[in-house]
Amino acid sequence: MPQIHPTLKPSIKREAQILEAATAVFAELGYRRTRVQDIADRAHVGKGTVYRIFPTKEALFFSTVRHSVESLIDAVDRETEGIEDLLEQLKAAIKAYLRFFDAKPDIVELFLQERVEFRDLAKPTYFLYKDTRSQRWLSLIETLLKQGKLRPFSPEIILETLGELLYGAIVIRHITASRVSLESRLEDQLTIVLNGILSKTPV
Repeated sequence: MPQIHPTLKPSIKREAQILEAATAVFAELGYRRTRVQDIADRAHVGKGTVYRIFPTKEALFFSTVRHSVESLIDAVDRETEGIEDLLEQLKAAIKAYLRFFDAKPDIVELFLQERVEFRDLAKPTYFLYKDTRSQRWLSLIETLLKQGKLRPFSPEIILETLGELLYGAIVIRHITASRVSLESRLEDQLTIVLNGILSKTPV
């Protein structure tokens, strides 16, 4: 049974309980094979309780994906809170991102299912949220550029490249079913991203 914070109000606690159960069931069975009853059973609630909060399976699926992305944002915000050095803040954000998906690999499966099952979406949920958060990180990168801590480059391209590397890392690890943790490779990846692969005098 999912571990839900004990101080939440009963209605909020129940909703969170259902969303945690839905994450596991959708990831395990896939969107099409999942029945609302399967999720209700995993959450230890009645099917009617699920339908009172989420009127359809589709609504439950999208709520589950949104909940997952919001949980990621909260995790990154917690890990970066209070860090004044912007470069260290960026490193902490990357570490928090990878640590989050090490702990919750099922969420990557939801991202892939959303793309497959709902091709008519203008943009997947993950990227909608990413767009809303981009200004914070763009401003941070612009400041680092002004401080001379990054090589002169387009801040938009830096941000886009970092985002693609991180998203690619979680998807590849999921597809290949690798057991190597994302966080364990963090230092090597940061060295390559921040310092490059060329020597000072490339041949």
